[in-house]
Amino acid sequence: MRGLFLRFDDPTAAPRAGVRLRLAGTAVTYDLIAPIRCEPLPPGGESALRASLGPDPLRADADPAEAVRRLAAARGAVGAAVLDQAVWAGIGNAWRAELLFLAGLDPDTRDVGPETARRLWDLAVRYLALGRDAGQVVSDPAAPDERWVYQRQACRRCGAPVRVWDLGGRSAYACPVDQPRG
Repeated sequence: MRGLFLRFDDPTAAPRAGVRLRLAGTAVTYDLIAPIRCEPLPPGGESALRASLGPDPLRADADPAEAVRRLAAARGAVGAAVLDQAVWAGIGNAWRAELLFLAGLDPDTRDVGPETARRLWDLAVRYLALGRDAGQVVSDPAAPDERWVYQRQACRRCGAPVRVWDLGGRSAYACPVDQPRG
């Protein structure tokens, strides 16, 4: 979600395609590629942006009760709600697929109650911390480079064909056996 800064020792080199921001000095240049957003903010813009975000599972000061309240109050599919940064900050498509798998929830599930929301929040806190420390999505500590359903043809646990469809403008992934439709 934060993009990638590439360093170049030749500040005169032309930027490659897709560069969204270039910071050039006399001896070195940094190019930002692949950010979700890259735009200047007006005075107070950072504060307003931060205020618009929901609780972040990676922040020690995140309020679990507020996270539960926001997810339980969200209407529509849980798979769309967890991608909404105003509900919870920091959940992207790969995390959505893997966390919902770990929780045994079909992404199309509607009206998630407080108990289920808390279980999903606790999974997010645990697994996002593992991913942060490893620098990648980690949904199985025993096999950190593997995913359960995300971008897989078959579920890694049971071998059933993974169901793929559009949900909230992104491809959703679910195992029909381990994440039964409710």
